[in-house]
Amino acid sequence: MNRIYILILFTSLLDAEISADIALTIGYNKFDDPELLRDSKRFYGFRAGAYQDGIYALQVGYEQANGVNCQGLNFKRTYINALIIIPQRHQFNSYGIATLGYEDSNIHRFKPSQLFVGAGLGIRKEFLQDFNAFFESKILKKLKNHDMDIVTTVGMGYYIK
Repeated sequence: MNRIYILILFTSLLDAEISADIALTIGYNKFDDPELLRDSKRFYGFRAGAYQDGIYALQVGYEQANGVNCQGLNFKRTYINALIIIPQRHQFNSYGIATLGYEDSNIHRFKPSQLFVGAGLGIRKEFLQDFNAFFESKILKKLKNHDMDIVTTVGMGYYIK
């Protein structure tokens, strides 16, 4: 029985239309710990994604921020996003995001390095045939200290054909 499911999955992947993109991102990180903050809460990064039939996507990404709180917090996030896209022709495409990642922090007393999970929503608009722009917001929950951040990201991607 398992062989039949694997054969069906493999056959559907052969028929799927798969595209890929790379994107540069900038974002804003809202921490739930306001007394530790200062003005610089922005981060930058990049990601690469593969899209199946314009409905499902898997992305790998990296983000970095320097000096985001009064103690000089620097963090680096590596993550995987799974997307479910609601395609709409010639309009903005909305999507849901599920995230799994690791945040490496230089201040382990207040913000330890740890795994995180997240969920959110986004919109994307394709333009100029090979480019897309996107806006998304998600909530990240850290698994070690249960810290929560709200992350808003904007970016521009280029389709690889």
